[in-house]
Amino acid sequence: MKHFTKITYLLSILFFISFSLKAQSDDCATMQAFCTDGGVTFAAGVNNGDFQPSGNSYACGGGNEVLTQPNAAWYYLEIATAGDLNIDLTSAPAEDIDFALWGPYNNLTSAQADCGSLPNAIDCSYNTATSEEANISGAAVGEVYILMITNFSNNPTNISANLNSSSTGATDCTIVTDCLANAGTYNVSSPGGTGNTIVLCDGESIDISSNNDFVLPTPFPGEESEIMYAIYNCAPPANPVPDNDVACFSGLFWTGIDFDPASAGSFATNNGGFPQAYIDAGITGDGNGTVWMVPITMDDGTGGGNPNGVFNYDQNGDNCFGTGTPISITYPEIPTIQVIPDCDPTTGTGSVDILVNGNASFTLNENGAGNVQGNPGLITDGEIFTINNLSDLDNWSFELSVGGCTTTFTEQFLCSDGICLVDAGITANPPASDFPGGLYPPNTTVQFCVDIGQYNQSNVNFLHGIVPSFGNGWTNIQ
Repeated sequence: MKHFTKITYLLSILFFISFSLKAQSDDCATMQAFCTDGGVTFAAGVNNGDFQPSGNSYACGGGNEVLTQPNAAWYYLEIATAGDLNIDLTSAPAEDIDFALWGPYNNLTSAQADCGSLPNAIDCSYNTATSEEANISGAAVGEVYILMITNFSNNPTNISANLNSSSTGATDCTIVTDCLANAGTYNVSSPGGTGNTIVLCDGESIDISSNNDFVLPTPFPGEESEIMYAIYNCAPPANPVPDNDVACFSGLFWTGIDFDPASAGSFATNNGGFPQAYIDAGITGDGNGTVWMVPITMDDGTGGGNPNGVFNYDQNGDNCFGTGTPISITYPEIPTIQVIPDCDPTTGTGSVDILVNGNASFTLNENGAGNVQGNPGLITDGEIFTINNLSDLDNWSFELSVGGCTTTFTEQFLCSDGICLVDAGITANPPASDFPGGLYPPNTTVQFCVDIGQYNQSNVNFLHGIVPSFGNGWTNIQ
């Protein structure tokens, strides 16, 4: 089961980096833009497979061929200034990297259409070098080229691609978007409504599932990117940044792409009001039973064994992460009541006092026999109201509502001259709830206590019918 965890940061900074890490793609069809003005530096993938689609040709003539394509990153570039382009590829720390270059294409669409059936590359390298040079000769304005860079070493490293000063051509930098991370969209379903504002009444659950249209940021070296949910105690701002939202961010994340009863258990269901599981985790909500779940991309997740033992939405500090539309979930308080009858058996009439429990103010609507004394309208926790003018066998009924949820209580009023006990209860010490599964273990001594609130004084056998009946295995030791 997934769980809430505090965000964790590395406590030491080993070195400072002057470049920014850009988004990359491990798939040809979703290749990212590359601009030679600023170059590109990205955290090389590790353990991301050894091969790309076999329908592509990774050969470039002269017996040269990129025989394996481990941890591939795919880019495209568009020519802005005609001429020759010489692109330096380096790694830090120094590791074995390789590349292949295809083109020219008329535009990005035609380049993407060739993915999976790419022809021979115009340049490539497959050797043990830790730096390479990719060359384009005589490029024309508007042409598009595909560049694949691989991490043969499978060791964490940062790979950089920059235009060599000997180049006479240049690329179009207007195609580059620095950060493509996007949390995507989500399907939210619940009996409590649709959309991003959900109210869960008693027993209702919520199911939040990703539509899998997210774009993850470049993972921190050696780690995996993923989707989580930042949990807020009050409404997030328009562009949430958890570290900056100290007034509302709870400091906790839900570490899973989905949030539903199967994965989140009691967190996703209203079983008596604001879940105790939230409170135990240190999540307070807004005071009215509402929390906000904000989908967020993480560049250092918990997947892949989480080698560094931490996770963060921006571990590499490049400010590249995406957040989705906040989803508010309200768990209105569920009231409980204690009924205290007041009966005159000689007339068969009386009333009931209702003690209301629940950490809220409830709207009262009486809709059964009798009438509510004083018609209080709002009932708060611990307050008692009275239903008067009841006769034997009347069915009294009322509703208590809060936060869009309504709970109905109905009971028959019993008050005849043959009744023995008007008000009585029985308690056990210790209660069965103290034991696993609510079952008393063998040889447990239990004291039962009958509390008589009101009885028919005209009936001398007023205890008739309330002596507990025990099954096999019980012994009366008095």
